[in-house]
Amino acid sequence: MKCGLASAACVLALLSCGSAHAWGSLKTTGSNTHGCLDRSAYAVLAQRPGFNAEVFPKLDALLDHEGVSWTGLWGLQGNGPDADGATFFSQHYFNPYLKPGQQDRAPEAAKTWFVKLAQRQDTAKAAAWSAHFIADMTVPFHVNGMFGAGLRRAFEGHTMPLPIVIKGTVTGNYGPEDDWAREADRYLAASKGAPYLDWFDPWYWDGPKDGFASYVDSSHLMWEFKIRSCPTTARYDELWPGNPKPGWEHVSNAMGDVVAEFIRRVTKRTRDNQSDYVSSPDHALAAGVNVILTLWRASFSGLRVSLTEDPDPAPTRPGDLAGIVVRGRLQNLSGETPEGVEMKLAIRQGSSCKRKEPELVKIGTVAPGGPRYYGYWHVSVPDPKNCQLRIGVIGKLKKTPDLQLDWYDQPITVKLQPAAVVPVPPKPQASKPSLDPCACSFYIGKHPAECSDWMHRRASGTYEEHERACQALEQASAKPSAPADCLGADFGSEKCTAH
Repeated sequence: MKCGLASAACVLALLSCGSAHAWGSLKTTGSNTHGCLDRSAYAVLAQRPGFNAEVFPKLDALLDHEGVSWTGLWGLQGNGPDADGATFFSQHYFNPYLKPGQQDRAPEAAKTWFVKLAQRQDTAKAAAWSAHFIADMTVPFHVNGMFGAGLRRAFEGHTMPLPIVIKGTVTGNYGPEDDWAREADRYLAASKGAPYLDWFDPWYWDGPKDGFASYVDSSHLMWEFKIRSCPTTARYDELWPGNPKPGWEHVSNAMGDVVAEFIRRVTKRTRDNQSDYVSSPDHALAAGVNVILTLWRASFSGLRVSLTEDPDPAPTRPGDLAGIVVRGRLQNLSGETPEGVEMKLAIRQGSSCKRKEPELVKIGTVAPGGPRYYGYWHVSVPDPKNCQLRIGVIGKLKKTPDLQLDWYDQPITVKLQPAAVVPVPPKPQASKPSLDPCACSFYIGKHPAECSDWMHRRASGTYEEHERACQALEQASAKPSAPADCLGADFGSEKCTAH
């Protein structure tokens, strides 16, 4: 419900109803039906497979963003969407029989806050406000009406019949009407200077008295005072369109589009069952709890991923830190078997951290239960303080409203020790020739007696491969200061090449 005008008459009327639970959000009278629906849906959600208490907000935090209080001069104030000026009336309505663009803003309002919830941004407010907007679509009076701007153009103080597409099939408290000029006049007078009053609901202004009392005693508000309690059971709504194709990017927006379509379907059902919902408010309440449960369950996944990390004993470079070995840890808490499951390890922070293996591992199907371990990544970690990992999982779930994506961020927690220094082998040195001088023709010529035994071998070509070494030996022997042993095995050593 969008309470609208912050009038003393409105508050006095609410107070007179004692403990009645109007389908509203006024905390000071105990008539916060939106809060009651939230409690019922939360109690069921918390017992469903896959509930993620780590990412979904606590109930008390959520309820802090639902409901308003009467503050006298300052009107209706609070953290809920029914606070004066907090939202537009059109965000609380949807007329499925108007042309696109004229219907209202409820699907987009719910989608906006659902996307925030799925992205884990301001989750308590996002859960409360998205639930509020979708629960309004199960109220039979919230699927009627038209934009106030269109009413101003159509009404000029003359007789004003309303087609059924605007007024719906509701039967009010004051009999059928063919002329809605009085209600239009009341709305236009009240909405002057209040731009948030941008939607005309004829059943909000049909009270028997003029002024603000026309709102307090309206058929709409009187129906809401019939609410006495909230359901204690709930189920996923059968109008849920199904989860979108899982993916790694724009997941929350894709699911937000599904949520918007879900709301359109819910409003069509409410409009088609107006007479039943008006005569049996419990049916509307049951629908309200179901749609909230379905919406909230779609904001997280029953696939739960985390990672393990262990020191990688393999060294990298001398003095570097040894890296880590990462494995993905997956639990399937959804209660069904997903298809097309994939796991991905990304470096979220730290450009110097390097993953050696491909980031993506394709798994296929995963039966309920776990944990199970997948993937095997080596990650080099030069600076653990500036390295953060993100591991994620996706998979297609066909039965349960589910985000189909879960991710987990973790800084490096393993205590790393400097890797052992890799011994660097010495560069191979050129072998020094161990050359018998008799292998050289110039030496044989000088010492024929000494080398007589070698002459035959040289003639056969045995020592031709030493010709260059013989030439160097000949040059060295020509130097008068060359030590005698430079002609033998020490040839090529530093003491010989210096001469």
